[in-house]
Amino acid sequence: MALLLKRTKLLLFLLLLLFPASSLSADLLWEFDKGDSASGWLVRGGESRVENGSLVIDNGFSPELRSPRPLMPNAGLDGDANLSGLVLSFRVKSPRDALVEVTAFSLDNTSGYTKFHIRGGGLFREHRVYLATLLPSHKELYGVAIKAHGEISGLAFDSLRLYRPGLAGLTGAVWEGFWRPDPVVFEIINYVDSPRFGSFSFLTISYILIGVVFILSLIYFIVRGRGLSFYSARRPVIVAFIILSVIFLIRMDYNWAVTYQRDRRAMQGKDVVARQALLFGSPHEYLFDFFSEIKLAVDDGARIGPAFKSHQSRQAKLARYFLLPVDSSADPEYLWVFFDPDLVFDKSSGSLSSGQNLIKGLEKVYTYEGDHAALYRRRDLGRSK
Repeated sequence: MALLLKRTKLLLFLLLLLFPASSLSADLLWEFDKGDSASGWLVRGGESRVENGSLVIDNGFSPELRSPRPLMPNAGLDGDANLSGLVLSFRVKSPRDALVEVTAFSLDNTSGYTKFHIRGGGLFREHRVYLATLLPSHKELYGVAIKAHGEISGLAFDSLRLYRPGLAGLTGAVWEGFWRPDPVVFEIINYVDSPRFGSFSFLTISYILIGVVFILSLIYFIVRGRGLSFYSARRPVIVAFIILSVIFLIRMDYNWAVTYQRDRRAMQGKDVVARQALLFGSPHEYLFDFFSEIKLAVDDGARIGPAFKSHQSRQAKLARYFLLPVDSSADPEYLWVFFDPDLVFDKSSGSLSSGQNLIKGLEKVYTYEGDHAALYRRRDLGRSK
């Protein structure tokens, strides 16, 4: 029993180091029950209204809810606006599953964000974000923003709160964030992000705890008169490693299970185009079909790439896989453009322009949707087959 009490005290001590508690009890609370008042919050990318004590966003395209600014040190936080121990809590109801992005802005013009999915349905659900996971804890908070990606209507916020909950509440918010499933990252492959526990990644904490266990084991055996024995300390280290590995494994498998359930709800019964629309957004649902067509018009061994990489970076990343086995390396002979509304092609001069970008000496090889989605080839390679 005494050993268990000592370990509990050690755990609490480590938590205090990771998540320093604050003595401040004041908080900021926004509730939307004052007629048509949005309580200083600004809505971008949608139409806002106050109804039944909630701030509702209609006809939104990636709508964003921005806090009153600035959230200065005297704005209800007892003269202290640093992010240490500061939690943002909001109750939201969404008509569908949605990807939400929470951003924190500091007084020195830096920002950090996190993304996670919220569950659709007719119920308000509370979500808590420890803001020191987005920016260093010594930063002074200037404002926050909450964005829901994609087209959405009827997104409702019941209340928002900025507060310091103390050690117990902060640990609960951090624990909630640890188990919160990560969104799928489309731009890269074979990518696994370590879940975060407070301001640290879980892997970092695991390495620290294993080192602490090893050192404490050595101290324990020395105090008990058994001498300095690395062999004796091996067992506690192995046990600690196994326990942390199991926790990490359960967390990652839970992440994939929730992702599977969410994808199944969203995509079951839909055709390929509708599924791609959910993943990539309009007009990217036709991107795979476009690439499957243009790679048939490319000469064997030729290279292909986007005409203007500066504003097609996401499409270019997807093209590396969709265009296989065609080479998508540098200095391409073939150039593709996908739904660029600013694109202008002059057939007589062979010039292709979009805004300030201009390429000369091209001929059109394949048309998917007029000049705005097409494949072009450099004229100095000869005529297309």
